[in-house]
Parts: sequence; structure tokens; C-alpha cells
Amino acid sequence: MKKVKFRILIYVPVFTFSLLLISVFTLILISPYLNNDESIAVKIASVFSLTIIPLTLFMYSFFTMWPSVEFSVNGIEKTLLGKKQRFISWDDVYEIKRIKTGIAEWLFFSKVSLEGKSIDKCRNRKDNIFIVSTKEIEEVIEHFAPNRLLK
Repeated sequence: MKKVKFRILIYVPVFTFSLLLISVFTLILISPYLNNDESIAVKIASVFSLTIIPLTLFMYSFFTMWPSVEFSVNGIEKTLLGKKQRFISWDDVYEIKRIKTGIAEWLFFSKVSLEGKSIDKCRNRKDNIFIVSTKEIEEVIEHFAPNRLLK
């Protein structure tokens, strides 16, 4: 096993893209009714709630959950659309922190201690890489990670 690549969490971008499509089709369906003498505020609110919010949600989820995480002998690399975003060598990994949420268990590979930090603060840090935990990922981590991190 030289390199193994996983997506961070594929379900969230797919769900938000579906939400975006439903919202756009809803806007198309109600657009004939928005041409009446209703106020401009109702029209702006409709467009905002049915396109801008879902589009923003989709873009956020795409940039957060769609990137790939590649595990290798050298370390962990995060890429988005083939462009390298971050790399952490196994020597630089301070800890592998597990955070359980309602959806899944998340693994954070960090250069510093994440003790006492919330999941949102951990995700926003630039010195770590995170991915949802699965059986396959656990096996890959056991294969590549040094023994000091496998507690």
C-alpha cells in the first residue's frame, strides 16, 4: 500500500446540491406568481431564500466536505480538485483526536493539541486535517501512522 485516498464526507455536498436543485426548481415554479403587484421585498426574500442561501450552503459544504485526504508513508495530504491544500508529515502530527457528533465520528490529525476545542474550532484551524472515521480509514491509519499516535 503506497497511497490511499478518501473523500472527507461525500454525503453532505450531494445533499446540499439536491437542496439547491429543489430550490431552483421551486423558484422557477413560483416565478409566474411573483410577477403580480406584490412588494419588491417579497420578491427579494423569495430569491434570497430559494437560491442564495442554498447556493451558499452548497459552496460551503463543497469546500469543506468534498476534498480528498490521501494517506501515505510520508504523511497526510488534503487536496481539492487535484490542488494540494495541506500536507502534514507523520512526524509533525501531534495527536489524532476523535470527536463524535450526531452524524459520525471525526478524526483530526493535528500539529498542536486540540484539547478542549469544539468541533467547529477544530475544523477552522489551518494546522490540521480532518476526515470522517470509517473502518477502511481506521485500517489505513493503523498501517501508516507511527505507534506513538495509535493509542
